[in-house]
Amino acid sequence: MPITRAALIAICLLVRGSSVASAQRCLGTASFASGTIRAGMNAHWGEREKSVGAEIGVGRPGGLFGLIALDRMTFDGLSEGATLLGGTAGYAARLTNDDQVEVCAFASYAKQDGPNESLPVFAPGGGLGASTVEVSASIISYGIALGGVATATDALEFVPFASAVYTTVRSSVSFGGFPTSSTQNFTVVQAGFGYVIGRKATIRPAISYPFGVDGAKATYLVSVLVNF
Repeated sequence: MPITRAALIAICLLVRGSSVASAQRCLGTASFASGTIRAGMNAHWGEREKSVGAEIGVGRPGGLFGLIALDRMTFDGLSEGATLLGGTAGYAARLTNDDQVEVCAFASYAKQDGPNESLPVFAPGGGLGASTVEVSASIISYGIALGGVATATDALEFVPFASAVYTTVRSSVSFGGFPTSSTQNFTVVQAGFGYVIGRKATIRPAISYPFGVDGAKATYLVSVLVNF
């Protein structure tokens, strides 16, 4: 597993992770006016990876918000997966007096552990042995998002959004006890929409694409979130 492959794994996690700032209107979800605590699950998939995760956050409409998220990711062709634990803090500003349109600024930090894969190697003196490739990464990102209610009834709201997140991934790979590291910067653009049901439950599909990464592909995400 060369260093470029390890960086790509971290980028795949970040494309998922860049969406953890599920603030409220600005990212296609119910307003924190419907409940200051939000919890939910998500599923993410790309060309060679997929993940499931959970998040919980707190916030206030037109104000500060924060959350933590935990994801587990698997990769095609690898027997081991990776774990991503991260947090986000930000501020949402109302652009209208009725809490229907918001812009958000946020910052995130996430720590990736894995995948750790055992690979065959030629042993001294002949024969095959095994050595473990260990991958980890630190992911720092800063973003801005804009979203708002396009149509609404008492039972259902349609909330489109778009975001851009500048990201730094510092990845580390150890093979046979010899570590190497790399740093990569890129921007993730995400767009989607939320179906807000009864002003508290949100179903939110989205698509993300990382700019500045050779060979990267779009990834897809569906979240189910509830305010209470």
